[in-house]
Amino acid sequence: ELANRLSGTQVTSNVLHPGGVATDIVRDLPWPIRKLLGLIFITPEAGAKTSILLATDPALNQTTGTYFDQCVIKTPSPSAQDRLLRSKLWEYSLEAVGLTADTFNAPSP
Repeated sequence: ELANRLSGTQVTSNVLHPGGVATDIVRDLPWPIRKLLGLIFITPEAGAKTSILLATDPALNQTTGTYFDQCVIKTPSPSAQDRLLRSKLWEYSLEAVGLTADTFNAPSP
């Protein structure tokens, strides 16, 4: 939604899923579950790769409105492609940060 609203500007907006990342979020889970997740999850360094790619790769400077999953462009879920749901999330997000549709202005190109 943000990418659509920033269309025509020099600002890009993409979304990413870093993958299941082994962080301290699981520290309070029982040991067997932590052990299992440790076998499945990736390191924080590996999880950061997509963020770093999007922030630094000049080849992606004009890429916007795209979903990346572990450094690969993927098709978003059906709910992420639902225009009505995106619009509702946009309105909720504006309200959550104290803005309205009238007060949000996309940056000038």
